[in-house]
Amino acid sequence: MHSQLAKLKKANNSNRCQHFKVNGVRCASPALREHSYCYFHQSQRDLRKLRFKNPQGGFELPLLEDANAIHIAVQEVAAALVQGRIDRQLSGQLLFALQIAQSNLKFIDFEPQQLRAEDDPSQGSEVLKLLFDALENPYPPIEGNEKKSAASAEKDDSGKLLAG
Repeated sequence: MHSQLAKLKKANNSNRCQHFKVNGVRCASPALREHSYCYFHQSQRDLRKLRFKNPQGGFELPLLEDANAIHIAVQEVAAALVQGRIDRQLSGQLLFALQIAQSNLKFIDFEPQQLRAEDDPSQGSEVLKLLFDALENPYPPIEGNEKKSAASAEKDDSGKLLAG
């Protein structure tokens, strides 16, 4: 348990993504090793550089598995249209397909079952378990003070009952 907490602290202290969103808010996701950006923003920067080097390159949409992917796909279609890589007719057809994909999102679920814990979210990943443990017990009891803290907790509970 201690090593897991140490890993969480290390991850929390890691470098953060340097991308600033249009609204001026910094991304702040963990940056990739030896990079200044998170996975998403680094891949978008790499893709932009690749397109700059080869403007007549192919056109490919991401897997349309969630709302974020569909939004990226809309951006890809718009960029391809502006850059002349696709024509207006194809862009219209693609945007219509993306509209259908967006409306179908509520009916599909690509999330692996092991990541979903509808009845008890603490039964999900190890990270979730650690976070729930930390929320339930933010200050572990100090040895020798357990009886005192239990007595003060009863006092606090009785005070709440009288006040409420």
